[in-house]
Amino acid sequence: MVAELMKFWLSTRIVQIYYTKLLFANEKIDEIKIAPNPFSNELLLQISEPVFYKVLDILGNQLESGYCNSNLYIGQKLKSGIYILEVRDKNSSKTIKILKR
Repeated sequence: MVAELMKFWLSTRIVQIYYTKLLFANEKIDEIKIAPNPFSNELLLQISEPVFYKVLDILGNQLESGYCNSNLYIGQKLKSGIYILEVRDKNSSKTIKILKR
C-alpha cells in the first residue's frame, strides 16, 4: 500500500513538473502551422525554418520525433487521444496540444 502511494505521488509530481515546464517554455517560434487539429489520420506540420519536433503523450513519454525543413505529415501511428507537440529550433521552442480522433 505504501509503495503504491509513493508511486502515485511520484508520478503525480513528474506530471506537475512537466506541465510547469510547458507553461514556462520559451515560445518564440512564430511561423508554425498545423492542420487539421483535431485530426483523424495525420497532421500537417508547416514551418518556415528547420526545426526538431517531438510528440509526447500526456505523461511526457516521447512517441515520435524527427526533423522538419518545411512540410511534414506526423501522427500516422498515434492512437486516438490528446498529445503534446513540441517544436524546437536552435534558440526557442513552442508547445502545442494536439488531438487525434
